[in-house]
Amino acid sequence: MVGFRLYEEETTRSIRLLETLRIKKTKLLVSLIFLLRCRDHNIIPHFLEFRQQFHTRAADRIYKRTSFALVGERIHNNRRELNHISRQLLLLHLRLTNVLSSSHWDLIDRLSFNIATQIGEHAKCRQLRKFASLHNSHQSDNKTIKGTVINLSNQELDEGVYSLLQKGLNYAVTPRNLPVENLLTGVEKAVITLPP
Repeated sequence: MVGFRLYEEETTRSIRLLETLRIKKTKLLVSLIFLLRCRDHNIIPHFLEFRQQFHTRAADRIYKRTSFALVGERIHNNRRELNHISRQLLLLHLRLTNVLSSSHWDLIDRLSFNIATQIGEHAKCRQLRKFASLHNSHQSDNKTIKGTVINLSNQELDEGVYSLLQKGLNYAVTPRNLPVENLLTGVEKAVITLPP
């Protein structure tokens, strides 16, 4: 490392910045993959879930749509940041290759790449554990709803339909207007037929 003292302080800062940006890029890539996997499996990460203040079906749908919109926004933001960091890395790469000797550049490039890869592997393992936990909890939620209903059609059913079908054949929709006359006459007939 004695050879690096030959370079200016600005070059040393650029080398540190290169390492920092590579680590940040690796973490962003791992985060992006996690978010894409969550989006593709219709799973909302805990940090993007809205805490529900109202517990109605309409409110649940709104909270869910909002959370999925936030997943999309985070994916877009990660891609934008990755693009920005990639441009910075390219400029740093060009500047350092002009200033440093080829042997020093190769050493710095290899060391910063190895550090970023090592940190990325650690972050990847953590994100995989998080996703597995989210996926298992999401699967158990779906199994409780879909456990008693067997879909024989080729159509994909949403949770509301599964919930309705799970209620069984004894479920009847309440009519909007109650036939009061029919109810009263039915009760009167039943009362008449009762033994005294």
